[in-house]
Amino acid sequence: MSLIEVDHQHFFSKRKINVLIATVLLSIVGYFLFTLWGGWENVIASAENVGMEGIVVALGLSLVNFGLRFSRWQYFLGILGYHIPWKPSLRIYMSGFALTTTPGKTGEAIRSVFLKDHGVPFRKSFGAFLSERTSDLLSVSLLASTGLWIYPDARPVLLVVITIFTTIFFAIQRDSWLRWLERMAKIILTERYAHHTTFIFESILSFRSCFTARALLTGLCFGVIAWTAEAAALCYILHLQGYEIGILTATFIYGFSLVIGGITLLPGGLGGAEITMMQLLLINAIPAPVAVATTLVIRLTSLWFSVTLGIIALPKKQIFWRSK
Repeated sequence: MSLIEVDHQHFFSKRKINVLIATVLLSIVGYFLFTLWGGWENVIASAENVGMEGIVVALGLSLVNFGLRFSRWQYFLGILGYHIPWKPSLRIYMSGFALTTTPGKTGEAIRSVFLKDHGVPFRKSFGAFLSERTSDLLSVSLLASTGLWIYPDARPVLLVVITIFTTIFFAIQRDSWLRWLERMAKIILTERYAHHTTFIFESILSFRSCFTARALLTGLCFGVIAWTAEAAALCYILHLQGYEIGILTATFIYGFSLVIGGITLLPGGLGGAEITMMQLLLINAIPAPVAVATTLVIRLTSLWFSVTLGIIALPKKQIFWRSK
């Protein structure tokens, strides 16, 4: 069943719930192995140095991150002509975090299901979803590039990436290119998939509306500040353990870890983001127990905090848990 046809009663299934449970269990096992690798007692001691103060501050900065990204989401919906009251819209937005631990965070598209009740067509809301995902990718890539740029060998790679993003941006802005691609897709694909092709290209048109030059810059401002808040949490947690790194280094470590996690397409970037963050901390002369403790605290207070809030926010009265 495609997103075009899905509704409250069919979005969730036992398979999806089992995948979510499996992800949680595998994460627990993975984090336990991380802790053993770093030295169980030393990792626990480092985590104790973080204390409740560090946990509360990290959770607070995560809430700042969520709030800024929700504001950007409202901004994108407004561009598309839909002004949803902030309370139900916030609940819908947060509910998407329940399925963050899906490949490429595609499960967050559940927001489109709930927005349908507010008169927002799937094509429009899915375009907003694509806009948000792209804005986050650009934001964390920008944060990662702040650190990579100081390495001359890395600059050509960054320039290539910037060129690719710029080309895609200008291509999306041209109607003629999009319509040509749509015609070619309909010729190549059978009539059976024509409806899906139309859905995809109408979603791209909605995505394009959220990525005019002004909307792009606004979305980037929200995204960069939001993810910098998480990098600030990384700085503070290390500070509580007696280690100092600059905010520039922290933004690079956090941003690059998320980029690598996203490239792996693993659920929520699990594994890839943690290993990358830990290795970068080690490179910056952070002892292994501290690097492990810091990585675990950051992921628990950001990724898993968002998943928990998402599950709480789900409008359960409208959801039917059924198997396929």
